[in-house]
Amino acid sequence: VPDGVVTTFRDDGTRLVEATYVGGVLHGRYRDFWSHGGVSLEGEYRNGLQEGEWRFYDQDTGELREVLQFAGVLVVE
Repeated sequence: VPDGVVTTFRDDGTRLVEATYVGGVLHGRYRDFWSHGGVSLEGEYRNGLQEGEWRFYDQDTGELREVLQFAGVLVVE
């Protein structure tokens, strides 16, 4: 995948992942989805590494947990 947004689906047709690639490398918005359709996590990649604020959502309660990444390294939890 050289460039663009790629959406991966489960066997039942629900979204699993939406990821942005530039030059075949993760770069841009990234989201994982629960089987019921809600977002399970979201964040940004820069040159293949997690960057900035990442949000994790509880499947049942929707409760949010945020972490901060810099060049793929956890900075603040």
